Amino acid sequence: MSNRLQIRRPLVWDLIDEWLTHASSSTDPFRLEPVEVEAIRVMLAFAEAANFPSLTLPEYGYTIQGDLDGWLRAAQQLAGTPAVRLTTRLLQGLRKAGSPALADESTPLGDGTTVALHEKEVKPWR
Repeated sequence: MSNRLQIRRPLVWDLIDEWLTHASSSTDPFRLEPVEVEAIRVMLAFAEAANFPSLTLPEYGYTIQGDLDGWLRAAQQLAGTPAVRLTTRLLQGLRKAGSPALADESTPLGDGTTVALHEKEVKPWR
């Protein structure tokens, strides 16, 4: 009889931590600094809480695909840039708005920016 712990599916944060460990390794030529790792961790925590929504960053002409792989890819591509902070602020703005599913390109975040959330259904914040 096999051990259930050995055959379990990896948890989201297992995958995220594995990627962050690799990305901050001294053997990685584009090594992330500890402050960058923490910024990515915060961004991904907000994304997970919103069920990994598809999100557009108009300032960068960049769209994050609405799944874990899309967010990990975005983390790799945005790491070390101001886009990580912007993305986290957009996700926080969605949370403050009450329901990410209601946001669209005309949804203001109170600081003059808007957020585009695509057609993926997202559960309301609690």
